[in-house]
Amino acid sequence: LIATPVFPFMMQLQWANVVQETGYSVWSSTTQGTGFQQIGTTAANVTTFLVNNLVAGQSYYFMIKSFNGSIISSNSNEVAVVATALENTNLHTQITLSPNPTEGICTIRVPDVVKGEITCTLFDEAGKDRWAGKVNITDNQTILDLSKHAKGTYILRLQTNKGEIWKKIILL
Repeated sequence: LIATPVFPFMMQLQWANVVQETGYSVWSSTTQGTGFQQIGTTAANVTTFLVNNLVAGQSYYFMIKSFNGSIISSNSNEVAVVATALENTNLHTQITLSPNPTEGICTIRVPDVVKGEITCTLFDEAGKDRWAGKVNITDNQTILDLSKHAKGTYILRLQTNKGEIWKKIILL
């Protein structure tokens, strides 16, 4: 189990898949080794989970358990993290999505230093990867069509030649 800060006040948990599991339960505590509460579950073969609404400066401890019906594994390794207001400040403020909220068609605007392709990955609120693709930047912008996705709140990861940022996007 590993935890990676991905967006201000958010962590992405990721782990290796277990053969014949039917899902995973995700557990969190603010005290090392004790006080764990289940914060969510995933479906079979889903090996990531997005944890949001973390408090900057607070220590968190995470673990997972796989399950198959009533059979539950022992605890995974425990991962300790301190939540931060992670943000590639310059890049984050210089890359914009508009309109946001959107009905699905939005424009990504980037500074001059961002060139070529941007790899985009759309995650739902549970951290499940819903779409991935590449877009080409022309004249510091490109159009992104997310209209085929259900209404809701998503996180869009943008991987550029100058770094990676995460943006919240609301589809109406």
